[in-house]
Amino acid sequence: MSRPAIFADLEFDAALAKTAAEKKLLLVDATASWCGPCNTMDRTTWIDAAVIDALREKALAIQIDVDEKSDVAKKLNIMAMPTVIAFRDGVELDRVVGLQRREQLLEWLDGLARGETTLDRQRAASAAKPNDMQARMSLAKSLFAAGKLDEAAKEFVWLWEHVLEHEPAMVGVRHSYLVGDLERVSALHPPTREALVRLRDAAAPESGATLDAKPLADWFSLNHALGENARVVAWFDASHPRANGDKKLAWLLESHLVPLLLEANRWADAGTLFEAPLATLESTAELKQQMKGLPPEVADQFREYATEKLRTDAAMLVRALRAANRDDDAKAVAAEARKLDDSAEMSAALRGAESA
Repeated sequence: MSRPAIFADLEFDAALAKTAAEKKLLLVDATASWCGPCNTMDRTTWIDAAVIDALREKALAIQIDVDEKSDVAKKLNIMAMPTVIAFRDGVELDRVVGLQRREQLLEWLDGLARGETTLDRQRAASAAKPNDMQARMSLAKSLFAAGKLDEAAKEFVWLWEHVLEHEPAMVGVRHSYLVGDLERVSALHPPTREALVRLRDAAAPESGATLDAKPLADWFSLNHALGENARVVAWFDASHPRANGDKKLAWLLESHLVPLLLEANRWADAGTLFEAPLATLESTAELKQQMKGLPPEVADQFREYATEKLRTDAAMLVRALRAANRDDDAKAVAAEARKLDDSAEMSAALRGAESA
């Protein structure tokens, strides 16, 4: 797709100098050809008439592909796409990360015109409602994007320790998105890493003790955030934990250990950890139900992702179960996978798994 017409054909340094000299706002959209939200903005936000009018009145806008202009992306500290950065007088004023719809971008531009940044609004929102976990998550992410690592670290570590006290339903977010955020912050901020090491060690399973799902999940996730998954595999090898009928523990071992074992090409060990293989397959199949309410362009991309994941997961399950000599389970999974998706692509994926 061609670049939206609102973007000037200028290099970053030239655009920065031009807008500083002309006392105009510079907007930089950091994007990538493979970035779904970036492409969505190109098809919607950046060609919207109200957005075009606002930008022509208030700013000069350019777009950079982070792969083609990796030096500029590094200079601007781009960590995720899309990222839109505003400069005034050659100095960064504010940035927003993630898909920006028409209303969001216009609100942001209006705020900048009033001298109000995203951080200003998010700090105020978090102070007004300190128990609003979504607001605190947004603030922490914005602090990190702005390079304010001390503040970001404080917020992220607080969220890890306290988010479930206020929002128990965010357990999935805590062990996925929040872990990813902690991983990125700790890689750049030694005090965060030190704090995570202390939290990880406090949650470590004791030799011979009964396994408790919550601290074990914390230990798994914090090892991941610290880049020390080898500890988890070593623990598995030393204790060979099994679910023993505890469904919560079985799911935990499956979700955290299986990817690590497969990464090490240990298919037979991975195959022993699936307590209910058909239920695992069904959980992947249910992804398509999450498309309800999504915008059409996002729903199409999600449908493709969900379809491909079903085929990949089915093949993985069959191969792992066969490697663990669970042939009946492997046959049941393959039969159910063909019912869920009778395509040639699914059949090819399963044949590959059965012959591996």
